[in-house]
Amino acid sequence: MKYYNYDTVLTFGKHKGQTLIEAVEYDADYIDWCAINLDHFYVTPEVIKFIKKKFPYIAVGPEAIDYLQEKLQNWENQKKEKNYDLGEKDYNRSEYYNDSLDMDQQSSEFWDSL
Repeated sequence: MKYYNYDTVLTFGKHKGQTLIEAVEYDADYIDWCAINLDHFYVTPEVIKFIKKKFPYIAVGPEAIDYLQEKLQNWENQKKEKNYDLGEKDYNRSEYYNDSLDMDQQSSEFWDSL
């Protein structure tokens, strides 16, 4: 799972190269679509509030909210099962880790492998 902030540059899809907030400015349903269709996509309630404040016409539907909550719960359960701690994880062990990229630029395969 990857946390997307409002200023995260998207590395996939029709809005590749745009920040999340740029994408939703022109495609109000984009967060809904991503939340429902992309396993790795997650935005926090704070990010949603920030985007809604900037663009009041954007509404994140209840189905998308349910998917986001389910993703977070599943991730937290996996964390408990694996005794996983983000601060101590050795990312270099993942075959998908690219040392020349920042963490927010890692591939979806990398995030799915965590």
